[in-house]
Amino acid sequence: MNRSLTERKLIKTVARRNKIKQADAVIAILDMFVLIKETLAHGEPVEIDKFGSFFVFNGEERIGIKFKPERAFKDAVNGIKISSENDDDKAE
Repeated sequence: MNRSLTERKLIKTVARRNKIKQADAVIAILDMFVLIKETLAHGEPVEIDKFGSFFVFNGEERIGIKFKPERAFKDAVNGIKISSENDDDKAE
């Protein structure tokens, strides 16, 4: 079973979770990716809270992009339960 997050699944999920049309989700998601690419193309880092940072590096033989995940992101990927503001709301 393929459980990867495809662009189609991403769009549908964002639309459903935010109660917006899929067309609006497409616009927002694609614009976000364009903005990230434009920022990196200018050599500037992209820092996303609770996710991580993307930055351009100049290696000896090539220019590349690196991703440095934040601790909360690493813990989530490694299966460690992390609390969030949403968890607090559910407890009440």
